[in-house]
Amino acid sequence: MPSTSENILNLIEMASLKGNRITSKEIAHTLNIERGPSSVRIRKRITKLIEEGHPIDATAAGYMYIFNEDQLNEYRKNLQSRINAIEKRMEKVTENYYQVWGNIDE
Repeated sequence: MPSTSENILNLIEMASLKGNRITSKEIAHTLNIERGPSSVRIRKRITKLIEEGHPIDATAAGYMYIFNEDQLNEYRKNLQSRINAIEKRMEKVTENYYQVWGNIDE
């Protein structure tokens, strides 16, 4: 009998072969896993699958198995865009902090 992780991987692969993404909610429903904390467990299992070597694209829209280099490059662009947005936010928060509080060490 396949493990939960194997079942999750199969669902991601099947959705991807049809050109679709699958959400953690859909995975939970299909595998009859209770929502709530189970969503966190599903995400942790997917993270483990990625760490084990599976090329899984994970976005707010859901999960997709990466089958070709075009998909890989598109996902890499998405990740870089998210990194850039986080860096920009970090700079703005730091700037705002010093505008509000000044340099505390003075």
